[in-house]
Amino acid sequence: MNQIITQHGWCLNSNMWLNLKNKLKKDNLLWQDNERGYFYSKSKNPEWIENNNKNNFRMVICHSLGTQLINPNILNKASHAVLINSFFNFIPNNNRRNFTIRVLRKMEKRINSKEIEFLIKEFLFSAFLPNPIEDYLKDMLKIKNKEINLNLLLNDFKRLYCENLDYRLFSKDCEILIIKSNNDSILEENSIINLISILNKIQNKKPKVVELDQQGHLIIGNEILNIIKEWIN
Repeated sequence: MNQIITQHGWCLNSNMWLNLKNKLKKDNLLWQDNERGYFYSKSKNPEWIENNNKNNFRMVICHSLGTQLINPNILNKASHAVLINSFFNFIPNNNRRNFTIRVLRKMEKRINSKEIEFLIKEFLFSAFLPNPIEDYLKDMLKIKNKEINLNLLLNDFKRLYCENLDYRLFSKDCEILIIKSNNDSILEENSIINLISILNKIQNKKPKVVELDQQGHLIIGNEILNIIKEWIN
């Protein structure tokens, strides 16, 4: 049986995959979501189901910081990986570096304050720009302070400062699809370009890169579905 395991990024939950899941599950595959548990949902950390059929794929789908939030063994054992607006290092290595660090520090202070509810709303609106928030995540606009796991949210946020030098997340034979939004208001283009450059050098097969116009850090509609279906077929 073909399998998919997903990992959402920071300040999100597994509801972000609902549209994609409902469409792809029709294709007779096992779909499992990792859930960090930032809000009202409990954390979930599924594992691959052992299967000796080499014709079946194990596909991991990660958004943004998701590659650093998921169990490394899930990535290492994947036959296919879909990376959506992802990065090795969030902080760019160009002239936007200091600006990005300042923005992160301001956000960190707000996580530790009564402004956290407003910060979550602002983050969601920015993540979807230039598009409106889709229905599957609108419930997050109503989240109250008592529903937020502040310690986990803050600790994961601090990962954005880290400089990761170990790029061996996947097996060398893993087939990788990178989806890059050209109107991303969250991730600096330099950071995802570095990801692409590094994976081009270390993977046996260069990743397929698809760029999307008029899409933000979070992608609306069926574009991800259509890209994945075309890729695996």
